[in-house]
Amino acid sequence: MIRYLLLLSTIIHLSFFLSAQESDSLNRKEFAQKSTLMSAFLPGLGQMRNNIIKPESITSHLWWKLPIIYGGISASSYFFIYNFNEYNIVRNERLRRIDGEQPFDYVDYTEDNLSLLQNIYRKRRDLTFIGLLGIYLLQLIDANVEAHLFLFDSSDKLTINLKPVEQDNYFCSVNTFLTINYSLTKEKYKIKKLYN
Repeated sequence: MIRYLLLLSTIIHLSFFLSAQESDSLNRKEFAQKSTLMSAFLPGLGQMRNNIIKPESITSHLWWKLPIIYGGISASSYFFIYNFNEYNIVRNERLRRIDGEQPFDYVDYTEDNLSLLQNIYRKRRDLTFIGLLGIYLLQLIDANVEAHLFLFDSSDKLTINLKPVEQDNYFCSVNTFLTINYSLTKEKYKIKKLYN
């Protein structure tokens, strides 16, 4: 099993290096979509892919997110399975008592106590499932937003022009509005061009 995981991670790493050397220009929208899809397929894979286009001003690697993602998914999965199993044990015990059999697991509990305990485990099971989905969705959003932010043009050639605009409305009064006009220009990079 470990051999297969090592082989899979080696193939993934090699595919990143090969895809990084295909061309010097990247399509922004396509890159962000692929990062999100990769993260949907295998959590954390989109974050690893975003490490390719990381700006040089960021010195840290993005690998530190993987233990957080997999730790959250593992903890949520563990507590979901635990609460699911306990819910089933308490439910089966209640059903046995309703059928008239002798208590097996929870001897000291009454039928009302078992009903209350079953509801507690059901709520915990549902909350841990919501937490599992939340962690999965957060890592998807993180991969998408990170790809968009890394490909965003943050050169010094950004301008904002402010000017007041007067507009007459139906009741013959003058309203003043503020409009913001901005222009984003692409700066030509001397090192490498990262996008179209």
